[in-house]
Amino acid sequence: MLRLLGLLGLVMAAGFAGMMKAAELKERIALLEEFYKIMLDMKGQMEYFREPLLRMFERTGKKGDNKARSLLTGCLSDLIEKDGEISQIWAENVRHTYRGTPLTSEDKELLCHLGSFIGQTDYENQRMQFSYMEERLGEQMEDAKYTYQKKGPMYRRIGFFCGAIVAIIML
Repeated sequence: MLRLLGLLGLVMAAGFAGMMKAAELKERIALLEEFYKIMLDMKGQMEYFREPLLRMFERTGKKGDNKARSLLTGCLSDLIEKDGEISQIWAENVRHTYRGTPLTSEDKELLCHLGSFIGQTDYENQRMQFSYMEERLGEQMEDAKYTYQKKGPMYRRIGFFCGAIVAIIML
């Protein structure tokens, strides 16, 4: 009886590991979507209010609590405290904020791209760059959703299947 409970626990643990891997895929989608919303908010503030960069970071960063907003508040504090280029500070904060997340290196590279043009070019060039970012982030989100739809159920099934195989072998 105790052995059966142990084997059932093994199957459940392996199944849970598969479910956690599928949850990582879903978290990637959520992280990309929240950054997309922040980017659209910043684009709107730039187009309509034409505010200075620091005020825009402050206003947008205070609207909630998620990774994208903490990226803005981190950039804001680093820009105030340190003397450096926005592109370097932005890239450093992207790496720090999104460390340990399921974002791919391509995702992080795209997020770093925003820092290469924001506050550094003229208004028309920034509008074009924001349009490019919208398009690329849209593609990344579609890729993340497709990956989740295809691999998410597979990871869950494989977890339970591997746990069942090990349990059968141990019988």
